[in-house]
Amino acid sequence: RLRDGPAVGPGAEVPVSYTHLTLRLPIVWLSILLFLLYTGVESTAGQWTYTWFTEARAASAYLAGAMTSVFWAMLTAGRVVFGAGAARIGVARLLRLSMMGTVLATALLLVRSLPIGFVAIALMGLSLSAIFPTLTAQTPQRVGARHAGNVIGLQSSAASIGLAVLPGLAGTIAARVGLEALGPFLVFSSLLMLLVNQLARCV
Repeated sequence: RLRDGPAVGPGAEVPVSYTHLTLRLPIVWLSILLFLLYTGVESTAGQWTYTWFTEARAASAYLAGAMTSVFWAMLTAGRVVFGAGAARIGVARLLRLSMMGTVLATALLLVRSLPIGFVAIALMGLSLSAIFPTLTAQTPQRVGARHAGNVIGLQSSAASIGLAVLPGLAGTIAARVGLEALGPFLVFSSLLMLLVNQLARCV
C-alpha cells in the first residue's frame, strides 16, 4: 500500500519527496535496518563458513569449500526459482517464509554435525535468496511512490554497511570467544531481521 497518497496511474509523474522528509517515516528506518541485517547475515555466512567448519568442526578443506560453494549456488538458484514464483506465493508470504527459513537454518548450524551443517548452509542460501530482490521490489508499496527513490538509495547504503560491519563484528566476537560463537550470532541476527520485518508490516 502507498503511505503518502493514492496509487499513481501508469505514465503519471510521481512527485519526489525531500530526503529529510523521507527520514521522518518510521518505516524508512525499519527498511534501512532490514537491509543492513540481511546483507550482514548473508556475508557473515558466506565469509565465515569455510573457516568455521575447518578450524572448529574438523571439516576437510574440500568439504568446507563445497559447503561455501553450495551456499552461493543456492543463493543464485533460489533467486531464479522464487523470482518466477513470487506472484503465486505472494510477496509478504515469501518474505516471511524466507526469513523463517533463515532462522531455522541458523538454528540447525548450532548442531555440531557436518551432515546437518551442510544441509543448514544449503537451506540458508536458499532462504536468503529471495529477500533482497523482494524487499527492493516492495519498497514503493512499503514507503510510498514519492519516497521510494530516496529509500532505495538509503537501503543500498545500509546494505553496504551491513556487508562490512556484521562479518567484522562476528569475527571480533569469534576471536574472543571462539568460532562457535558464529552460530548464536547468526541466530540472533536472523531473528532480529524477522522481527523487524514483522514490525515493518504493522507500521
